[in-house]
Amino acid sequence: MRFGPAGYPKVGSRSDPEASLGVTKEMGLDALEVEFVRGARISEERARAIGTCARGFDIRLSCHAPYFISFNSDNPETIDKSVQWVVDTARAAHWLGAYIIVIHAAAYGSRPEAATENVIKGLAESKDRLDDMGIKDVILGVETMGKKGQFGTLKEITQVMSSVDGVRPVLDVAHVHARGGGCIKNEEDMRALVDEFFPLCGDVAHFHISCIKYGEKGEISHLPLSEKEPDMQYLADVLGDSDRDCTFICESPLVEKDAAVFRDMFPKYRRARKEEGTRWKLSQSLRPPFSWHSSSWQLRSSSPQSDAGLMAPRTIYGRAHTGGIRTRLFTVVVAIAVIVAIVLTAIGAVIFLDRCPFIGDNK
Repeated sequence: MRFGPAGYPKVGSRSDPEASLGVTKEMGLDALEVEFVRGARISEERARAIGTCARGFDIRLSCHAPYFISFNSDNPETIDKSVQWVVDTARAAHWLGAYIIVIHAAAYGSRPEAATENVIKGLAESKDRLDDMGIKDVILGVETMGKKGQFGTLKEITQVMSSVDGVRPVLDVAHVHARGGGCIKNEEDMRALVDEFFPLCGDVAHFHISCIKYGEKGEISHLPLSEKEPDMQYLADVLGDSDRDCTFICESPLVEKDAAVFRDMFPKYRRARKEEGTRWKLSQSLRPPFSWHSSSWQLRSSSPQSDAGLMAPRTIYGRAHTGGIRTRLFTVVVAIAVIVAIVLTAIGAVIFLDRCPFIGDNK
């Protein structure tokens, strides 16, 4: 099982995916969902560099497609754009090495009876385009939705799967809870949901986790796990002894913090991640920051999986920790300056004592 945040953890004032991946690793997390919710605007070179960094940290990537997608729109142009948004996101995911993209497929709008058919048509066209591009390693994940006016129950997604290859459900537990008016009240309710989901999800079960505020129309907003609406400990208890490969992406307002909170609801993963984090930090403390490679000085990768002394360009020590390296260099320069000042002061004192007339009279 893997646990991680939706989006890159914030590092400083600028976007720095490699540094964010390093923070994710330091927290003992090993998954991350890249948020292309406003569009998948990334070059192949940049995406592959980030993917290399993620693999070095052993972080499993997924991607979230734009929120604008609506295969059931009354506007044909929106439907065409929706297909392109799916294709663009899947292509970016392919470059990143992400295994799944998460899609909000449609709203019911004025044609609720046509929603399933239109989602099938849109995803089938998206899949055909991706096949023509040779991209066959990215799952099209349709998310269970929390508002009653949105397409996305497990039953509806199952109908899409029967018509389009490569489609799987993404189980947003809080969305199901909100859509059902607070339907997950105990461990038995959670177990029934998981039992419905697992036969559909393929080799890797992809979850979104959070708590949620809801009303008559379903979802209103995501909440921290401390709100226990629903209590995510039920999910951890249901899956505690499971050997299924699962990815849990946290979408609470406390994204990376609650990802770690949920991980720690599993006793075996709490112990394992803490031990791994301790070993990793110790290994970094014992390694010099520089190595000689390809006729130039390069900074070591902070990844425990990296080759000794080698790194992918722009990993965490290459960027996020540049400030730390500069601080250490500044400290060394200051220390040298202090030593020089002490030596010069001592020399000056000797000369002064040698020339002092009072001391000279005693010689």
